[in-house]
Amino acid sequence: MAELTVVHADQAARDKLLVRFARRVFAGRVLGTAGRLVALYGAVTSVVLGLSVYQVVNNFSQHYMGLARSDLGGEVPEFSTAASVRTPGQSLFSFSEYYLRSHGSLSQHRIIIALANQTTLASTGASWLVSVPIVSSMLKNPPIRTIFYSTSYGARGPILILGSPIMQNSRPVGLLIAESSLSSLFSQKKQVALLSGFEALVALIFSVLSSYYLLRRVMKAVGAITEAAVEIYQGDLDTRLIDAGEKDEVGGLVVAFNQMIARISDTLKAQQRLLADVSHQLRTPLTVMRGNLELLQISRDEPEEVTTTAAVLLEEIDYMSSMIDKLLLLERSTSGGFLNVEPVDLRTFLYDLFGSAQMLGERNWNLGEIPDLVVLADGPKLRGAVLNLLENAVKASKVGTKIELDAKVRNNAKGDRLAISVQDEGIGIPSELQERIFRRFERGDSSDRRGTGLGLAIVKAIVEAHHGVVELESSLGVGSKFTLVIPINYEDSSQFDSSGDFMVPEIESSNIERRVRSAHSSGRR
Repeated sequence: MAELTVVHADQAARDKLLVRFARRVFAGRVLGTAGRLVALYGAVTSVVLGLSVYQVVNNFSQHYMGLARSDLGGEVPEFSTAASVRTPGQSLFSFSEYYLRSHGSLSQHRIIIALANQTTLASTGASWLVSVPIVSSMLKNPPIRTIFYSTSYGARGPILILGSPIMQNSRPVGLLIAESSLSSLFSQKKQVALLSGFEALVALIFSVLSSYYLLRRVMKAVGAITEAAVEIYQGDLDTRLIDAGEKDEVGGLVVAFNQMIARISDTLKAQQRLLADVSHQLRTPLTVMRGNLELLQISRDEPEEVTTTAAVLLEEIDYMSSMIDKLLLLERSTSGGFLNVEPVDLRTFLYDLFGSAQMLGERNWNLGEIPDLVVLADGPKLRGAVLNLLENAVKASKVGTKIELDAKVRNNAKGDRLAISVQDEGIGIPSELQERIFRRFERGDSSDRRGTGLGLAIVKAIVEAHHGVVELESSLGVGSKFTLVIPINYEDSSQFDSSGDFMVPEIESSNIERRVRSAHSSGRR
């Protein structure tokens, strides 16, 4: 009794495990999303393939049965034709005996001929047909038209029965019954079913495995994205998906995801860098301002000291304002709406700019031959970039040396480009600085203590926003040549918001314009 209880307990435990496993399967914890989708796909495909196999077998059976009926039905016209040309005076009964003896040995069909008020005649080996229920029924109640019956009779298996009235002078005088075996039909039908089923099974296995592979690959990518998203949520912005180099939608998803995270990471790093730059660069001016304010508090009764201190404070405020404007410009340069693109007449643009540049210092100013064309660009921002280069050229060169402003059109397969160059005969830039000179807070001239080190970074940002590049050629003691290369016809201008302009570039160029006006008022040429 105790053993019986233990057996029941084990069985109950197994039942609980089976139920739990079934629940886990249906809940998707075992199969997973890909497994559930493949299971559903396999079930639907199995039904479709099963219906297809059934249709194939059914069509084969109908076709074979049609051939069997046509073959068996040929006995009726054959007998009728032979009876119509029998020897004159020969009775239909004696002809039927002769017909069954001669024809029955040549045919694969078993035939019975039953004439009215006569003994039933049978071909060789056909006497057993009389015991078939459907044949017995037809002998008792002869049909008035040709009919077919398919049935099964003992060890003989499936058979096809034909019953057709024998007509003489348009009236029935007897009955012809013929039989044909359908064993070959069922044998071939079974082979067709097995072959079709095997083909369907192979197709099902292949389709399920291939769909599982594809779904597993997709779901693996989704799972990897989910894991990466969790890591990113936890603060790891260096997380990237492994790009296997696939060119399909999954590969595109991986590339797009990595690009998105890289953009987010770059944006956050830019924000952190901006915060660090602002805090670092403002520390010195704020210290100077604090020291001067303390000095002002001490010597507030001395007018000259107050005036001098106020001038220093205003200078520091202007310096901080300029630096903040430039930093904001750099951050804004990578976002949409930065440029206000419009047609710019190049000659008018550079002639006016060259006239303003001559006020920056006493140099041998030279303006090259300017092409007569109209470019699509943001005029104010491009003006600020070129003026920045011209001001740097003045700082780097001595009085009387040459500074040249030039513009040329470059033709290439990617489209015509405009190259605006500023060349000086200044001190030049060391080769080790030429790659770093466009970074933030990098200064080519260490003696320029009041420069922000942002000018060339802004120039590069403005040119790149125009889908262009900045080229630099420089040699120590010889001079430098900066060239801004931009497309003549700015592409993708529709993606920028032209409804409003950003004011920082005007601030950048207005600082230079202010110095130009100051030089002009003091009589400097």
